Amino acid sequence: MAELTPINDFVLNGAEVNTIEPPPSMGPLADQIVCIVGTAPDRDNSVLPLNEPTRLFNYTAGMAMLDTVGDRQGTLPYLYRYLYEKVNCPIYVIVVEEGADENETEANVIGDVDVATGALTGLKAIKGCPETPTIFGCPGFTSVSIGQALAGIGRDIRSRPVLDGPNTNDMEAAEFASSFGSEGSGEDKLTIIDPWFVTKYDGLEVTLPASIAMIAAMASVEGYESPQNQGVSCLYTSRNVSYKINDATTQANFLNKYGVATIAHTRMGGYSIIGNRTNTGRLSRMLDLKIYWLVSWKKPHSHTWART
Repeated sequence: MAELTPINDFVLNGAEVNTIEPPPSMGPLADQIVCIVGTAPDRDNSVLPLNEPTRLFNYTAGMAMLDTVGDRQGTLPYLYRYLYEKVNCPIYVIVVEEGADENETEANVIGDVDVATGALTGLKAIKGCPETPTIFGCPGFTSVSIGQALAGIGRDIRSRPVLDGPNTNDMEAAEFASSFGSEGSGEDKLTIIDPWFVTKYDGLEVTLPASIAMIAAMASVEGYESPQNQGVSCLYTSRNVSYKINDATTQANFLNKYGVATIAHTRMGGYSIIGNRTNTGRLSRMLDLKIYWLVSWKKPHSHTWART
């Protein structure tokens, strides 16, 4: 029999239908998820271990885990109460041990890798959250080292870090913001807010760090909305910050110009967040950064689902 010689580029003398499934939709932007790092010396050790991200599901159980005595010691009890009353989203806490002095406590907040177990501690433990936070911070702790640690974590997990200013005066707050901004380090995406504010719980005036108000404001709105003008549950601020919407000479405008958001009394009544830019103004506004991070966070999850 003669050997057959096919036409190499011949496929089919006819018609065929090839179906290519489109990639799945990414769906809506990621939901807000908050994580805060702090101290709680009277915590329930049996259910709230140190340096482990733990989700608190309701106020009663959460406060019982953070404070078994009822004296509200440490930073986390009142911070959690403020968040719980202002937002409706998952809240994670990471408890670190109080050190012998402020420097040791700050080192515990920044965290490291446990030599014995290899576990991440402090802020670094945020990387182990079962749900990746979209907003995080360590309200009440502020320094250049803290800011650098927050920025690095935010860059790695594509989340928005919030840092407290020095709570002293406007000039020092502006100078503090100018300490950050290095490209590639995440520092240009820090949200810095100043000053602290006073609220009232159980008949007592309690001073809270400004960053908890900003975290709550960010978590209270959709990813495409700005935290600007979100209300703050505040009796007064640690220092008065003047603000008038059509006056470029106010203290709030000065702070915003140099990369610091603030809390000020407005014509709307009460106190509100004033400022919607990161410390350098890059990606121009917090709103742009929020959408950028939320979409960035959503993409790998959609990609993973598409490949299963």
